[in-house]
Amino acid sequence: MRGRLWSTWWWLGLGLGLGCEPVVGAPDDGSTGTTAGATAETELPSETTGPPSDTSADVDSTSTGGLGEDEALCVQWCLNAEARGCAEGFHDEDCYTRCLARLEPTGGCDAENRAVLECEAQAGPPATPICESLECEDAYKHDDLCRGWCAHLDGYPGTSASPTTCEWRSTCYGHEFEARCPANDAMGVCTCTSDGQEIAQCEAGVEYGSFDCGIEEEVHVLTTCCGEAFEGVLFP
Repeated sequence: MRGRLWSTWWWLGLGLGLGCEPVVGAPDDGSTGTTAGATAETELPSETTGPPSDTSADVDSTSTGGLGEDEALCVQWCLNAEARGCAEGFHDEDCYTRCLARLEPTGGCDAENRAVLECEAQAGPPATPICESLECEDAYKHDDLCRGWCAHLDGYPGTSASPTTCEWRSTCYGHEFEARCPANDAMGVCTCTSDGQEIAQCEAGVEYGSFDCGIEEEVHVLTTCCGEAFEGVLFP
């Protein structure tokens, strides 16, 4: 694993200018160029020589030089994705670029998204099939509550609509949430269920059109008036 980790660090370092320190020039006194604290056997990585032949050397994955916060986080995330045993697609040569794209401001849930990456960058093995970690469950929950439905750790959404009723549902961290609200009635009462049991009722507050149910407004199960009740289940 160390060898693979060095290889990953090498292509990241090469592209970002990391790990490629300039070689000190020969002194004017005609000496061999060996300086205090260094030996002639020291092999520095460069574009021409490549990484040291001893690929078992320890790599300090937290050493990110003078990078900005986003760049440093993505270097650490990609290195840790490999160390945790994530599938190849999560730590290949495009990992760093994709990570930076995930950190681009969207105007919503940016803080929650960063918290997820920061947690995953420090998490230990093993990784889930999609490179997530059970250690980051709380960060995932906050991200999902912001976005409106459970997308992490095998979560998925669903919805259905009729002339009179709107329904939203999602699998969430071992629970099945469902919100059922009347269409065309902002004052109507929504029913909130968790694992098939009614846990709350609330006023819709929004007039959902027949067969529409706020889809254009990206309404999801956790952004209905049932969201607060479901949050109480996620964070008892």
